[in-house]
Amino acid sequence: MPEWRPIEASTFDDFFHDWIRCTEFSFDCETAGTDPGDGLNWWKEGFKITSIAFSLGFADGTEKNWALAMPGHPSAVLDLPAAKDFIIELTISQGKKRAIGANGKFDNLCLMALFGVCFRLDSDVGLAHHLIDENSSNGLKEMARTNLNAPDYDVERKEKLFTPIVKIRRLLGYNAADCAWTRRLDPIFVKKMDEQERWLYEKVVMPAARLFQEMELEGHYVDVAFLEKSAHEAIKNRAEVEKQLNKLVKREVNWGSPKQVGEVLFKDLGLVPTVFTNKVNPETGERDTPSTGEEALVDLDHPIAKMLEKHREYSKFLSTYTGEPDEEGIWRGGWRDFMDGPHLYMSTKLHGTVTGRYSSRLHQTPRDGAIRNAIDAPPGWTFFQLDLSQAELRVTAIMSHDAELTRCFQ
Repeated sequence: MPEWRPIEASTFDDFFHDWIRCTEFSFDCETAGTDPGDGLNWWKEGFKITSIAFSLGFADGTEKNWALAMPGHPSAVLDLPAAKDFIIELTISQGKKRAIGANGKFDNLCLMALFGVCFRLDSDVGLAHHLIDENSSNGLKEMARTNLNAPDYDVERKEKLFTPIVKIRRLLGYNAADCAWTRRLDPIFVKKMDEQERWLYEKVVMPAARLFQEMELEGHYVDVAFLEKSAHEAIKNRAEVEKQLNKLVKREVNWGSPKQVGEVLFKDLGLVPTVFTNKVNPETGERDTPSTGEEALVDLDHPIAKMLEKHREYSKFLSTYTGEPDEEGIWRGGWRDFMDGPHLYMSTKLHGTVTGRYSSRLHQTPRDGAIRNAIDAPPGWTFFQLDLSQAELRVTAIMSHDAELTRCFQ
């Protein structure tokens, strides 16, 4: 495992001495929310950074790894104002130092959310690896094992979900290891790139990563009133379908329960199942439980199948997009889980697909105006879209210098 030192009162001078001398560095934040599992939601109230680590590389090829307990951890060395001053000082003095991350866009968003500053991200090992081999995992642990023979140094899932419970030496060691392996992977991946890949990485991929960082920080403005209107319409329509379903089977049923739906379909109505799950039937002990999924409904020759599909369509719309109010009137689910006020925050992956197309949850938004029209421009701004007609053919004309094709566009 990489050696590391804690940044504390007695070592601050040593750290800054190393910081001034280094030519490159990687950085990584460990985070937490108010509740376990909220550690990635940097836009939520109560979000905190529990530790931050740096792996400093020097001109002679040596390295120094440092980690600092931040105000989000009970063993914090600094209070929030002092931590802010510390991070601001580092970002101001970055200069020409090469900053390297592993999903560094997220770490920068965390720093921006809490301290209003971030590092200029020059390289990201996940993006670099994806450019070289889009079919392999871009996870840091796996990349470190494959390329550097790194040991398994991961922490438990419950610790990841809520880092303040992790003992500080264990957390800082884990944080510092992430940083060290990140910085060590960078030259390996850069060296593997040919001239064209290097150009693409430096001129397109990394500028795009920095741009998406700014976009994600801003978020998408949502017309909340429109979103609620669409939700209430879907809730009303779903309730109407439920009435029809209950009337059809002559009793009250929880139509969101696969077990109850299965009883209605295959016991009450006596329909013949054609698709089975791999679950154990509690009555027979065999793996022959009839499925009530979408593929099973297609084969059922009964009016209830279409009605169930409609019910699920409304439920999915609510759970995926608009959310719905709970018993206390608090909106939950769908986009609501990613919103702060009227702003929607969705992460974007530049290495989310094999084809090279970036991906995000926003890509799943259907053309249905009931949800797509909820994305709007904030007051004082205008929402518009641009589309370059026949972009691929235009690029072909430029690259091929074909006279007739060029004349067509001119």
